[in-house]
Order: sequence, then C-alpha cells, then structure tokens
Amino acid sequence: MSKVKRHPVRNFFILPKIQGPYVFRAVTFATALALLSTVCICLVFYWKYESGYFFYMNERLDDNLVRQGIWELVLPSFIIAEFIAVLAALFLSLNASRRISVPLYKMNQFAMALQEGDLRFRMHFRKDDELEELAASCNGVVDKLAVTLKEVSHILEKSEIAEQPEVKKLRLALNRLDAQFPK
Repeated sequence: MSKVKRHPVRNFFILPKIQGPYVFRAVTFATALALLSTVCICLVFYWKYESGYFFYMNERLDDNLVRQGIWELVLPSFIIAEFIAVLAALFLSLNASRRISVPLYKMNQFAMALQEGDLRFRMHFRKDDELEELAASCNGVVDKLAVTLKEVSHILEKSEIAEQPEVKKLRLALNRLDAQFPK
C-alpha cells in the first residue's frame, strides 16, 4: 500500500464552512471574556483606589506611589495572561474543529464514492473509538452489498429470462460492479 502524502497545514481547513464559524465563535467568546474581566478588574481597582480601601484612607505620598506600582504591575500581567488565554482558546478551537471536520469529510468521501458505484472505497480512522466502529460497520455494509450483487449476478446468468433486454442491462451493470472485486 502506498503512503499518502499528508499536508497538515495546507489542508487544515478541510471543511471551512464548519470549521470557520466554530473557531470564530470560540475565539470571540474568549476575547469577550478577557475584555470583560479586564474591565471588571479595572473598575474594582479604581473603586477601591478612590474609596481608599487599599490603604485605610491614608493620603501619604508613599502610599500613592505603592498604589501606582500595583496598578502598573497588576494590569499588564493580567492583560498578558488574558492574551495567552485567547491564544489557547484559538489553538483549542482549531484542534477541536479539525477533530470534528476530518471524520465528516471522510464520511462524505465514502458516501460520494458509493454514489458513484465504487464499492472498493473504504473508510479508515487512526484511532480506536466509535468512529472506527462506524467505519467498520460502513465497510461491512459495502462488503455485504457486493456479495449480494454477485449472488444476483449469478442468479441472472442461470435464469430463463436472461435474454431479455432489461436483464442484459442489469447484468452489464452488475458485471461492472463485479469487476471491482477480486474473485
């Protein structure tokens, strides 16, 4: 069996109509949460700063410098943490969208091959899970269909009505399908 050349980056968005909105929603949600939490932290800090709850209503110059230091220390590190969280959401949503779209793509390719009459096409997944069970079931259905078509073809060859034009057409179609499978 020949190795299939893989292009993971170029073929990452295998079903863009599904993956694009999924990733967009996840990143938008994470960004909105990050902005909301930043605004909340700023409002709480401002409220506490204005009310004097940080330093027990002390108006000394060194307390103001400490407050300013807290603001300059906390806010940038909080924004960096939120930026990292948004990037993590982007990565996780890309990964999740890929895990959803690849099996759908493979199932679609399988159905299109069956629609074209190609009974040799097989569905394969790399992991042992429910999708592998689905692939085995679909492949079993195709194998069973091929056996049934071979049996019908043999019955038609031995039939008394084998010389009728409709039966000849049916036999030709069955022979085309039968040629796909080794004896």
